[in-house]
Amino acid sequence: MLVYQVISQAGNTGIWTRDMKQRTNLPQGKITKTLKLLVERNLVKSVKSVQNANRKVYMLATLEPAKEITGGPWYGSDQQPDREFIYAIRQLSIRFVKEHGPVTVEEVLQFIMGSGVSNQPLQEEDVSNILRTLCYDVVLERVEVMEGREPVVKYRASRLHLPQDTPFTEIPCGVCPVFNNCHEGGPVSPEKCEYYRQWLAQDIDF
Repeated sequence: MLVYQVISQAGNTGIWTRDMKQRTNLPQGKITKTLKLLVERNLVKSVKSVQNANRKVYMLATLEPAKEITGGPWYGSDQQPDREFIYAIRQLSIRFVKEHGPVTVEEVLQFIMGSGVSNQPLQEEDVSNILRTLCYDVVLERVEVMEGREPVVKYRASRLHLPQDTPFTEIPCGVCPVFNNCHEGGPVSPEKCEYYRQWLAQDIDF
């Protein structure tokens, strides 16, 4: 019951065994046995984190894992970014915005879902993240358009052009679909990001 309560308190971000040990003061062997029993009874489940493929977190079996853990629709079953899917959504977004812009996130989402490219439901937040990366790449730009008395955020083709070989387009944070969930000490954080670590290790001539 103690282990179950700790897992329940962790919510949909889950908790890994080291933190369970600290919070319950139970020996590791006891926690391992208890987890096996809870999983067999379908009370809890283990989920791999996109930030650390070797680490499993545990949460209640009825919960849908948070995007910080799964990476949302942009990650495949192998816990790696689905680059082909991300590229397809980016290209669809660019096409729609250039043909119909300025447009809202909701309008881009409706177009994408109607295209049949995605076999899973996307949310406005997901599409907003894609549009944000396109703004960082200076392909699109974010503008506020007055509709009545209220400003509405829309996207249009960028009026600026950035060279393709600029190093700023290579920074992993600029195209990261879970950028908004990244913060120090969180499930997604700079100190845990393998892509950021690899990028920093490169010998880049600015």
